[in-house]
Parts: sequence; structure tokens; C-alpha cells
Amino acid sequence: HRMSKGLWMNEKLDTGIEHPVHVQDCAAAFAWLVAHAADYGLDPDRLFVGGFSSGAHLAALLATDPSWLAAHGIDSSRIAGAIPVGGAYDMAAYYEAHRVHNGEKMAEQHVLDVFGRGEGVLEAASPTTHLGKTKVPMLVLAGLHTIVYTSHLKVAVKEAGIENIRFLDFPDRTHARMYQHIAGEKPDEARTAMIAFIRDPEAYFAQRR
Repeated sequence: HRMSKGLWMNEKLDTGIEHPVHVQDCAAAFAWLVAHAADYGLDPDRLFVGGFSSGAHLAALLATDPSWLAAHGIDSSRIAGAIPVGGAYDMAAYYEAHRVHNGEKMAEQHVLDVFGRGEGVLEAASPTTHLGKTKVPMLVLAGLHTIVYTSHLKVAVKEAGIENIRFLDFPDRTHARMYQHIAGEKPDEARTAMIAFIRDPEAYFAQRR
């Protein structure tokens, strides 16, 4: 997907797009894959979405808010499952956490420069806002630095009585260590869980009851 400006990282990253362009790009990519799955020997009914950090937020948003795929004439049920890793899912809470702990400037540059400053935009961009609109199963993974952000999704899932979203926390892994372990050559609990979930989400959930 196209990128937003990133002044919080580098003053030279002063141009870019805002929400909802990121998720629109992801929806367009998914729609293209559905249309061309057979060209690559893929089963269009077994397509999963996932991502790390900001990609986790986008995967979750694509899975929970059906409007993005509906724009391409695709029902969100075409997503076989979602695997967000190390993301934030309540963007208003995410903004407030940055404002309190990192200052107003960081919150502006890291959150509002991405999502915009319009009324209700953070809520609309939050997967927690759209829970219950779709039934896409999700396996949500979080490490040391993102468990606090995932907690907002946990509360929302519990309050909504949703059964097909499960969580795996790794408090001993930093944000970087999350993907390093998953992508490493050694056996890894997170990667094993992800593979089991992809093979059969219902069986994976049943095993963890």
C-alpha cells in the first residue's frame, strides 16, 4: 500500500497519503488476488490476510469492516481468516497513549498525520468499532510493546461475545523480536500457531477451548 508521511522518524519523510487510502489499496490487492487466484494455482476460498505492526491494523480493519471489499463487489466472508501481529486496533486509544507517554508532537505525527484530523476518523479507522459486522476468524498476536494496544480489542471482543477471535501474547518479545522469531529458522510457537490456524481455523479454536 502507499505510505503516509513519517516525520516522527525522519524530517525528510514529509509527504504521503492519509487513511483510508492504505486500506483501500489493501482491498484492491485482495480483490485482484480473488480475481486472479486461479492463474497462480490458488484457492480463492482459502485466502488469508495478515500483517505486522501497521499491517496488523490494516489486516484487522479489512476483516472487520466489510465496506472496503464491498467497494469491489466482494463479501468479506471471502477472507478465510486474518492474522494481525503486533498492531493497534483502537486508534483513539492509540493516539491518547502516544499523547500521554510520548508527547503531543509524537501523537500528531505518528497518528494524526496518518489518519487525519476529521471528526470521528480515528473511531472509523478502528477495528474495535466494526466488530460484529463480519464473521472472519482472527488470530491476534502481540508482543511486549503491543499487548497494551491489543487489550482494547480483547475487551471489545469479550463485550461483544465474539467467539472466533483469539489472542496469543508474548510478553517476553519486543516488537522487533516478534517478527524475528516468526521469520527465524528455529521452531517457533507463534509461527506454529499461525500455520495451524491457516490449516483449519475451526480446529485450531476447538483445540484451544
